[in-house]
Amino acid sequence: MGYNWFKSTGIPNVNSLLNKNSGTRYNIVILLGVNDISNTTYWADAAVKEYINAIKTQASGSWKNHNIIFTSVTPLGASSTGGDWPISQANIDYFNSQMKSKIKSLGLSNVSYCDINSGLNLNGKIAGDHIHYTSDGYTAVYEQVVNKCL
Repeated sequence: MGYNWFKSTGIPNVNSLLNKNSGTRYNIVILLGVNDISNTTYWADAAVKEYINAIKTQASGSWKNHNIIFTSVTPLGASSTGGDWPISQANIDYFNSQMKSKIKSLGLSNVSYCDINSGLNLNGKIAGDHIHYTSDGYTAVYEQVVNKCL
């Protein structure tokens, strides 16, 4: 789904929620998946630029009164490595380091980066498609977000 989904569906859905509950301050957590990462540095750099521009626009616009938390892309489970799987942990680490740096350089008090990749063990918690989590995997990711980011 990636950036196009984020722009066409994710942002409008968040805006709809914010408009319905205008007096509430939210923590908006942006969690991308492994399938949002490419196996090329070129694509990763382009994706970082797109996400940073969108976050900056929202953070100073309709999301300005809310906390925006961009989480790192989670690590690959052991079942996701090898074969013809195009993504490596190095690709994920590169994307995460770029996002962390760019978010920090925004200097916006309502935007932060949260590392949920470090310390998250998804071995045995990735489904057979090598992308989606099992129910235990979703629980592990949720607990990382709650314990580290909020």
